[in-house]
Amino acid sequence: MSGTKQKNRRYRGAKISEHRLKNLVRCFAADLSVKDAAAKTKFSEPTVRDIFMRLRQHLFDYGFMRVDRRDNEGAMPARIVFAKKHRGVPEKFAHLFETEFLHRVYFTKNGRAVKRFAAKNEKDLEAVRKFVNYNKVKPKYEIIEVLGKNAEGKLVTRPFEPADFRSSSIIVINELNLSPNEAFFRYIWALLLKRPL
Repeated sequence: MSGTKQKNRRYRGAKISEHRLKNLVRCFAADLSVKDAAAKTKFSEPTVRDIFMRLRQHLFDYGFMRVDRRDNEGAMPARIVFAKKHRGVPEKFAHLFETEFLHRVYFTKNGRAVKRFAAKNEKDLEAVRKFVNYNKVKPKYEIIEVLGKNAEGKLVTRPFEPADFRSSSIIVINELNLSPNEAFFRYIWALLLKRPL
């Protein structure tokens, strides 16, 4: 289907392709300035500024780090830190920058991608085998079998072994050494698929 223009699933009514939007979201996740992002993506600075603000609003509306908007009711918890970088941000947008900052802090501490698969599901097992085979070439994933809970209610786990696993278990795959920027990008990109701009 060459020549057919694909719909941008992450930005309603957008006149830009999903691929170009992806590059711009990567710049946002990497914390590039508007000027640097514009130079890298060939968008105009006003367009980059607008989309970056839309992304901040999206994180505020739908992100998992909820921030109450306070109008001159005291200090916001992250204000002291993020204000150094965003001097001059109008007060009416401060809550958006704080929300962005809190998400970034989270992904700095939790820069790993975690996937869960059911051992009883053949499609899931096939996916897990691909991760196992990839690890043989280049160790990139920690693959754990979650057997269930013990008498004290704690999870019982062991390294996943393709030749010996329980069909009732859950297989957890942690992607090691994933950069915080990449983890943040993946979160935003998945969020935009569920909740387009």
